[in-house]
Amino acid sequence: MNSVSLSVIVPVYNAERYLSECADSVLAAPEPDIELILVDDGSTDSSAEICGLLASKDERVRVIRKENKGVSLARDAGLAAARGTYVLFLDADDSLIPEAFSDVLRAAREGRCDMTAFAYTSLFPDGRTESGLFPDMKEVCSDAERKAGTFAGDRREGVDDGKTEGVCADMERVRALLFGTPLLKPCWGKLFRREIAKEVHFPVGVAVGEDYIFVMRFLSRAESACLVNEPLVLYRQTEDGAMRSLNLKKHAAGLAAVWKAGNEELGRPENEPCRNSFFAQQFATVMYYLRMIACRYRGGKGRKAMEWFLRLSSVGEILEMAQDCGLSGQRAMELRLVRSGCVPLIASYVRTKDMIMTAKRKLRPAGRT
Repeated sequence: MNSVSLSVIVPVYNAERYLSECADSVLAAPEPDIELILVDDGSTDSSAEICGLLASKDERVRVIRKENKGVSLARDAGLAAARGTYVLFLDADDSLIPEAFSDVLRAAREGRCDMTAFAYTSLFPDGRTESGLFPDMKEVCSDAERKAGTFAGDRREGVDDGKTEGVCADMERVRALLFGTPLLKPCWGKLFRREIAKEVHFPVGVAVGEDYIFVMRFLSRAESACLVNEPLVLYRQTEDGAMRSLNLKKHAAGLAAVWKAGNEELGRPENEPCRNSFFAQQFATVMYYLRMIACRYRGGKGRKAMEWFLRLSSVGEILEMAQDCGLSGQRAMELRLVRSGCVPLIASYVRTKDMIMTAKRKLRPAGRT
């Protein structure tokens, strides 16, 4: 198998619980010319044995073994070995939805897009699911464009077969979603053209936000991209999982790295219109981390942690730029609160907000989509 349409790259580190399920979902896809690259990043559980067993049963599975040096180098190793026209990154505890595979690959091939981002479905421990769809698709692509099978804002032709509903390749829209919302941050949930992706490395030493940086850098080199409002990934998550795993220094370093990379990419003329939305989104990230800190730490330890976080240079720069980016309503009030530096009041506010958000999640009916 010298060439394939798609290389699915899965970094593996102590993923024995879900690894077989993840691999089976890829291999069940109705596409014969794909390869699954499992990068064992020095696992200490039975993941290495599972990788070997999967490779022995299916020639489409390739295994790369390396020392544990983090997910960025693991993904880069998979990318260097990939042979597909497109690459797709998948976490070892997630799965693909095989039924959607052909339509998404088709959108990438026939739309000739350098990046194809698709929707996902979140799976919670209680069995509840929620669809992660791109908003306002009908506003992006007109009825005439969808019916004609053309891609809005893209000079390349689309396909006229009546199956382009919910597909849009407006690069301005894609950039706006990238810089102004969390929707395009993950590297999973996307097909990347390999010839471009291999020139874009994941940042070494960045453990949080490294995939967001990769996507930003990739889109700066891409000529076209499209959004497909069809879930392809089943994204497994736990309630408040990030709260329990907070590593403040690691998260702070990730925030600083994303802030630096984002400002570098915003220096490109095509990204200039996204500056204010990026600043607003980064302020939202600061608020998220403040909530994590307040919920994770209490008493004097919590106060010191929040004071340390607020003194970070990247946080100070984000707060300064957020002043002039058009925040309104609740966000504007939150900015004034954080800039006041009154840690007890900030902590009280974000804890209250977390209680309200948690209560709303619990009130959602199981099985909601």
